[in-house]
Amino acid sequence: MAHLSLALLGRFEIYLDSKALHDALAYNKLKALLVYLVVEAQQIHQRGRLAGLLWAEQPEAQARHNLSQALFNLRHLLNDKHNPTPFLLVTRQTVQFNPQSDYQVDVDAFRAAVPSSGPPDPQLLAQGLELYQGDFLPQFALNGCTVFEDWLLLVRERLRSQALDGLTLLGRYYAQRGNSEQAARYAQRLIAMEPWNEAAHRSLMQAYAARGQRSAALAQYNTCARILAQELGIEPAEETTALYRQIKSARSERSPLASPLTRRYTPPAQPTPPVGRTIEVTRITHLLNSPACRLLTLVGVGGIGKTRLALHAATHMSTVFRYGACFVGLAALPGSAFLVSALGAALGIIFHDHGNPQEQLLSFLQEKEVLLVLDNFEHMMGSIDLLITILERAPEVKLLVTSRERLNIRWEWLLPLEGLAFPSPDDALHSDYSAIQLFIQRATQVQPQFTLTRANLSDVAAICRTVTGIPLAIELAAATVRERSCHEIATRLTDSLDTLASSLHDLPERHRTLRVVFDHSWNLLAPHERHVFQRLAVFRGGFRREAAEHVAGATPHILTTLVNKSLLRWTTDGRYDIHELLYQFAAEQLASSPADKQQARDQHSQYYVDLLEQQEHAIQGRNQRAVLDAIADELENIRAGWLWAATTGNGALLERGVHSLYTFYELRGQMQEGMQIFQQVTEILDQSAAPSANIAHLYARLIARQGWFATWLVQHDEAAVLLKRSLAHFVESGNQQEEAFVLRAMGLRAHIQSDYVSGQALYTRSLERYQSAPEANRASIAAVLIDLGDELHALGDYVGARDYYEQSLMLYRQLGNPNGIAAAHNGLGIVEEILGDYVKARQHFQESCTICREMGNQWALSRALGNLGNNAYTLGDLLEARHLCQESLLLCEEIGARNGLSFLYNILGDIAFDLHDYSAAQRLHQRGQLLAEEIGDQDGVAYCLMSLSKIALTMETYTEAEHLLQRSIALFEETGNRWGIATGQTILGGLCTVLERYSAARRYLGSALRIASEMQSVPLVLGVLLEIASLFAQTGAAVRAFELVHLVQHHPAVLHETRRKAEQLYTKVQPALPPETLTPPPPDDPVTLLSSVEAQLLHEFAPVSPEM
Repeated sequence: MAHLSLALLGRFEIYLDSKALHDALAYNKLKALLVYLVVEAQQIHQRGRLAGLLWAEQPEAQARHNLSQALFNLRHLLNDKHNPTPFLLVTRQTVQFNPQSDYQVDVDAFRAAVPSSGPPDPQLLAQGLELYQGDFLPQFALNGCTVFEDWLLLVRERLRSQALDGLTLLGRYYAQRGNSEQAARYAQRLIAMEPWNEAAHRSLMQAYAARGQRSAALAQYNTCARILAQELGIEPAEETTALYRQIKSARSERSPLASPLTRRYTPPAQPTPPVGRTIEVTRITHLLNSPACRLLTLVGVGGIGKTRLALHAATHMSTVFRYGACFVGLAALPGSAFLVSALGAALGIIFHDHGNPQEQLLSFLQEKEVLLVLDNFEHMMGSIDLLITILERAPEVKLLVTSRERLNIRWEWLLPLEGLAFPSPDDALHSDYSAIQLFIQRATQVQPQFTLTRANLSDVAAICRTVTGIPLAIELAAATVRERSCHEIATRLTDSLDTLASSLHDLPERHRTLRVVFDHSWNLLAPHERHVFQRLAVFRGGFRREAAEHVAGATPHILTTLVNKSLLRWTTDGRYDIHELLYQFAAEQLASSPADKQQARDQHSQYYVDLLEQQEHAIQGRNQRAVLDAIADELENIRAGWLWAATTGNGALLERGVHSLYTFYELRGQMQEGMQIFQQVTEILDQSAAPSANIAHLYARLIARQGWFATWLVQHDEAAVLLKRSLAHFVESGNQQEEAFVLRAMGLRAHIQSDYVSGQALYTRSLERYQSAPEANRASIAAVLIDLGDELHALGDYVGARDYYEQSLMLYRQLGNPNGIAAAHNGLGIVEEILGDYVKARQHFQESCTICREMGNQWALSRALGNLGNNAYTLGDLLEARHLCQESLLLCEEIGARNGLSFLYNILGDIAFDLHDYSAAQRLHQRGQLLAEEIGDQDGVAYCLMSLSKIALTMETYTEAEHLLQRSIALFEETGNRWGIATGQTILGGLCTVLERYSAARRYLGSALRIASEMQSVPLVLGVLLEIASLFAQTGAAVRAFELVHLVQHHPAVLHETRRKAEQLYTKVQPALPPETLTPPPPDDPVTLLSSVEAQLLHEFAPVSPEM
């Protein structure tokens, strides 16, 4: 068998075995024909189209003759006459390059290695980029052949774009792993292809800088500036100039090499690096670089500097991990139950409503190469199993944990931390000890005139010895140098230590030293400062000045004093925070005054429930994002205040916070955490005495919200019990607002279980209760209208669904509720697309995307982007569709939205199919099917099976295609998806036509047409009509077939895919048509004509009733 090889990237070379053919192809059109057929080898080409491609300027008969002559010459040059598997498959009507022949072309190999759809593979990417030696067919042109020229330019630009994207991705890949040599290589290739690519110049500058070649980096900036001035007449961007200045001044130890492909995590900046921890940093770096070490625990007493050391090491290591290092502070969490939420918040995951948050977290992490820094883990020991699961299921994740106690699991590598080095009484005194260096640094910060002298060196050394080199203790001691001399500090510390040691022998040794420091700092405070400081212990997760003033009576002056004495920390976002150990110390002081503690907790609870209640209306209004962010900032305090109200049985206070707290958790999608906090409150109330009538009403509201969260978490049995109990109470008490809420939750439960009829009934009852309540809740009414639209959409009543979405949109606009407006637009877009108004659908999706971006609602944005991509595909804009779907795919993977992935992979597969890349299409559809199966998405599986059946049809593996379609339709019948059933029956009817099973074809197509007509889905009706036309054509009714094809082609609601198939069928039936039917004008009114034709065919294809 002869072997044909073609090199078309950057050159034009063709070899048959070892014989060069590129010079034997006598003229350019012969070369163009061969190249076109090879590159489009998966496509069967009509002779008329090929003739028009290359000889459009000539009469049709002459053009067809020229094509025949060119094909004869090609077959002769390729020796096809003697080849058992010929390269060209030629019939009287069609031509195709044989995809089963023995050939290779660099374009195909490049496309496979640098895919235009789906996530890239770095190793394949590198191989593919080596194939790209230049543009596709450079310098090649055919004057006068505009159609071929358009094709040539399109392929050239697509391949060039793929190469540029691949070079960018691979450069980032190596940059993020510290391989500056390879990063520089790919940046140079980018610049060679696009000299004005400023981002590539920056990447090369960063790579040079990372290798220590500062001069080369600076010279590259000058080269960039010169090229931009010559080519574009502009100066470098500020980002480029800033990088130039940074390299020139050598500010950073190591510049980042490239921007990440997706979000990279960076630990929070620290004001100063840890002092005296060089050995520990080296050890941490070594262990984290070792494949054997996946979990490293920095263990030591409080105040030893674990957090600062972990942050410093993580910052140093962040460039090694592809997604950087993510810091997760755990000190403010009340317990292990909140670890998943904390990890999600730090990683930027927006947990979606369906599914287990822990599974979503694990899914998000399973392909991430990232360092997770878990700080203050000692009170999270109940979550050790989660860490083990992360390590088992996310092989590229490493954990750096700080804790006061070891985790005691097999994965763990330990690095115990001791105090900083300090001189013993017998050592020679000098300032090189790290403990002394830290003291000098902190003392100079609070007292710039402070200097270390021979006179005070011994006292500073004594202070460091007394606190055993513990960094926090040293900092606190040094912070008092404005009030005390070093000698006084050392003396008082010693005296206090002796007292502590003699009176509290049962304290652990490690606590005695810190308690001495705290006692000393406490004694330096004025009485009113002590009173304020101990009351600050009721705050969790920091606080703002206004809250401190209300709860603790803290004036701005007192807060500043406490900051200066290192008892408080002030953060750049205007909040105050206290070190965890100082929280404990302040809490102990407050506990010694029970009355003061009770008052502080009460005022704290009152303040934050007031804050919640103040947001009750605003949370549904125009400033929704700001309100949600404000609640999120204070969530730890709100949670603590609400639980205190439950503990003290303050039902009135609890009542005031129910709505806003529930709404916050719902809008943020934090269903698991919402369930936990409401459950905690009800459990506290359960332990109290018999509830009063008011508490009973509150209790019913609380368990109703639990039922709502349980429903979203697919805990159906628990949800049913909770909702039934709460509904009985509200019906008996006549509270219509709350009854409506519970009915809506029950409707949601029915919807999730695919019981759309029951869901519709429950939502309708909910809407009636909301509307008849004394004070109608318009936001809730708008939400239920969307729910009812979803039910009708699922049941195939698209016109009814649209009406509900429009009513909801009107209400949400009146309220100024951005998230609600975005949701209504998204629903309307889906319905309009199904009904055939693609332009209006696109407008809705675009509006939804805009709002979601403004609100920072990534979960909703990922859905809107996917729908917008599907809309672009429907309109035939494949490149735009692929771009939008890939953007949505990256976002879904980043936030862990697994239920959106199957939909996106399926669309990307459809795009690859339309681009004739069938192997890529099959891979993408199979990936989508697997993801849908993993999350139990039956409709998702069914859609992917349907798409795979179309590939099997194209490949003429009809038995496989029929099997896939039958499986797909069966799944759609289980879920009640009428659109899916009708679409599957349409394709199956077409397959039966091909197989000459005409009775079965009529049965399937008749059923599909009835369903499509009942749903009023014009695009679906047009698709069925096209398959009926194919049936007519194959059974000898060519004129009827042509009439249907003509109508489908000219209808404004026709899908891109349907129009393309209509054009192919037209070419097929054309030879059998009478001359007078060949070129009819477009129908005057295709919409009205469709209604008439549809009615006629419904009658003609109606099922035959059995004889009585």
